[in-house]
Amino acid sequence: MKKLSLIIALLFLPSISNAILPDCERATVATAISSAIDNDTIECPAGEVTWATSVTLDKSITLKGAGSTSTIINSTGTAITVTGARVFTITGFKFVGTGSGQTTGFILNQTTSAGWRIHSNWFYNATGRSIYVGSDTNDVVSGLIDNNIFTQLVGVTQQGVSVTGAARHPEGFTARERNFLADMGTDNAVYIDNNTFNFYDRSDGALDTGGVARVVFRHNTVNGTNIGTHGTDSGFRLGPAYYEIYNNTFTGKGEGAASPLGAGYWIRGGTGVIYNNTISGTFNLSGCGAYWCFATYRAVGAESWSGACDGTDWKLNSPNTLSETGTYSFCSVTRDRPCTEEGNCPGGESCNTFFDENSANGYPCRGQVGVGPNQTSAPVYIWGNTYDTMGVGAGGTTYIENGRDVINDGTQMPGYTAYDYPHPLTGSVDVVPSAFSFGADVTGAELSTLTPSPDNVTVAGIDAGQTPAITVSGTGCEYAIDGAAFTADAGTVGLDNVVALHTTSSASHNATISCTVTIGGVSDSWGVRTGAESVPILISPSSGSGGISRPTTLTWGAVIGAILYNLQVATDREFTNVVVDVETENTSFEVNTLAPSTKYYWRVRAKR
Repeated sequence: MKKLSLIIALLFLPSISNAILPDCERATVATAISSAIDNDTIECPAGEVTWATSVTLDKSITLKGAGSTSTIINSTGTAITVTGARVFTITGFKFVGTGSGQTTGFILNQTTSAGWRIHSNWFYNATGRSIYVGSDTNDVVSGLIDNNIFTQLVGVTQQGVSVTGAARHPEGFTARERNFLADMGTDNAVYIDNNTFNFYDRSDGALDTGGVARVVFRHNTVNGTNIGTHGTDSGFRLGPAYYEIYNNTFTGKGEGAASPLGAGYWIRGGTGVIYNNTISGTFNLSGCGAYWCFATYRAVGAESWSGACDGTDWKLNSPNTLSETGTYSFCSVTRDRPCTEEGNCPGGESCNTFFDENSANGYPCRGQVGVGPNQTSAPVYIWGNTYDTMGVGAGGTTYIENGRDVINDGTQMPGYTAYDYPHPLTGSVDVVPSAFSFGADVTGAELSTLTPSPDNVTVAGIDAGQTPAITVSGTGCEYAIDGAAFTADAGTVGLDNVVALHTTSSASHNATISCTVTIGGVSDSWGVRTGAESVPILISPSSGSGGISRPTTLTWGAVIGAILYNLQVATDREFTNVVVDVETENTSFEVNTLAPSTKYYWRVRAKR
């Protein structure tokens, strides 16, 4: 009997395969994860819940909501913590911050496996971060963050995505020692594709990275914020390994409690490529006078490493401080390997170099902009952007020089080829729609008039079941899906959805309102321009005429396209005392209420 009992137990090990939960309460989800095995799918129904503590995702499973506007998790802190060697997917949720505890993200991703994916979610009002990838001890593993919406409210400190890798000694130096530049253009990076970031007044809001991370940021729509990297200057972290920033749209905004946002990209360390980005709107360029701003913080202060890059022969203490009598020097060629003796260095190298370069000013500083593996030269390349101007902030051109540390003359990085797009982790699913158009711009519109676009758009080119994000920008611009109510809020669309667009024309003549709709990274702009102010020629009576009989007929010339004329008669030139104010379809009007021996002024405006 004991043997039979064992067999029965093995036959009925719990496996939920594809489980549809009765609700999305934290306890329900945690129990489902505990019962799941790798490759299972756990589905949450539509509804709104509140999680006070995080669930741990320690299985290679899919966690799926009913859609980014349907399954809503209000979270006072981190909602999901991923641990271990897990290949996971999280999709179809709206995460709403209700406290001040998202310092490690709604999703804290500390997996040590490649191939994970976070997609088609809505991250709303995080206080801290929405997605945090990495840890202090693990090198960054590759994965995909795509087709999410990130929304920041006024005055809320939020970052959309933070990516860090092995930050400290010894892991960080080990990660930098190998030739990580060979990974550029491969899948060995965190890819951030086709997301929409709608922010109000936050710098570095879309992306913040450091700690020898490898990051690719492409085909994203970034409104009201920018992206940035750390250098070897904060949290005892080294700077990022590399970054590939391309085919994004950045729109700066000047409204809000804070001043207009800074440059499109604040770069404090590492190397990479920045190309084919579109930039518009208002940015505050006072920090370094350009859209692409580079800085060397340790050149002007010690920062957290307790040692400025100023020519001092710094050695490394364990774990993360500097002193001139520190424990570790660095190998003479393999400059990212700390050593205490020559036996620690490969190939008979000497153990005789320092944290920064042995030069009068320390250039190049450890992991600064334009530095690659083992402190070798690896310039950042910039080309093909709307604005390719670069500027230098902290440290100045002593440490970052165009033509040496940054190549900004239109030259593309030799040998570089971008990785596949869409990313293969989408499963060859097409989430990028075909190009679309709302029709020709409307011209000659009446003032302050609700105006629809000439054409609606039917979403095409995506696979069934995919729901890319849709956003609209522009004063008074709103869209509607399949005849539903018009809205300016971010949402999602599916295959064959019909999208309508409208806006209210300007209250001024010769003024344009422009609307931009973005679906899955593809955009179309449509505009409404009001007509010129139409002033008919006044014919009779002529200016300065006297002895006018009463009643009198006022006559003016016709204006092509006019449907009405507004006639005003006043006793003052400024028309503050109007005695006649009428509209007529004719080009003349008889006035019989004028007083004798009185000077009058008259004018006519055409309405189309």
